[in-house]
Amino acid sequence: MGRFNVSMFEYCKIVLEKLSFNRLLFKKEYRKSLRFLEDPEDQTRFRRWARQRFGRTAARRTDVNSVLDATDAKSYSPKSYSR
Repeated sequence: MGRFNVSMFEYCKIVLEKLSFNRLLFKKEYRKSLRFLEDPEDQTRFRRWARQRFGRTAARRTDVNSVLDATDAKSYSPKSYSR
């Protein structure tokens, strides 16, 4: 049985796509994804991708952007994540 070789960045995108129907799950998974993405460049790319992907429609823009804005305002670096 083969396994798919997916980068953490791509995996985070897939998960966020699947949870975009629920604001609370979306918020939780978005924050978790930022913690798992250790490279600051990947974190920036992920934030940019999320805004482009989920900020498209007016109905969803307010909800999703409020989550993104609130999360981006706080520092979610790997250093602040305790395991």
